Amino acid sequence: MELTALPTTTPVENCAWGTSYTLGELPRTTVRLVVVQPGEHLNPEIREMCAAHRVVVGGEAEVTVGNSTTRYAYGEHISVPEGSNYRIACPAGDSALFIIEVLVFAEMDIARHGQQDSLLATLPHEDRPWGAFYILANLPRTKVKLIVVQPGEILSLQSHEQRAEHWVVADGEAEVTVGEALDKLQIQRHGHGKHVFIPRRAIHRMACPAGNTRLEIVEVQVGDGFDETDITRYDDKYKRV
Repeated sequence: MELTALPTTTPVENCAWGTSYTLGELPRTTVRLVVVQPGEHLNPEIREMCAAHRVVVGGEAEVTVGNSTTRYAYGEHISVPEGSNYRIACPAGDSALFIIEVLVFAEMDIARHGQQDSLLATLPHEDRPWGAFYILANLPRTKVKLIVVQPGEILSLQSHEQRAEHWVVADGEAEVTVGEALDKLQIQRHGHGKHVFIPRRAIHRMACPAGNTRLEIVEVQVGDGFDETDITRYDDKYKRV
């Protein structure tokens, strides 16, 4: 995967198993691109009060928990039991493994909180009637956004032909609507640290309930294209249907 699209200011950490690129450090969330070289593996640190979500965006991951090994392909969310010791490997002979890693912490980092506006000001972004979104990474096989929804606001009910989406609630509470058809929609609330998968062509929307703090969601897009015009709207508070 070509990484020249990453800003030259992206913090980089070289490790024995590969490289880690920090895409964003938010008050309660760290977002990284992790690249594991063929034949190498990493043992993620078990950190208390932290939800770890990882999406394969290039290559294949071989994940071992105890005596069980599972392979994860492009676009899949790596799922392991909370508190488990596990290993993530890139099989020898394969191409390098690329993972978007979203770590969500229970406690807010006060220093990061004070720096958040400065960080967001450096990122490409687009304002929307409901809030804004910020581009953390725009790579050949994935786009990673931070979506900020103001209290009482709601996105359009929509679907995409070319991509699926993984949502991780970085802060606040999300009211998520999703279903394969308009007559099969389900609404659920998801709190801080939770993961939601939106399949390609699924009808969906997110909202920030009135009276709450603002909603922040890290969105990892996977698929054949990530253009903002790939959207079909079915209902919209702001009359954009």
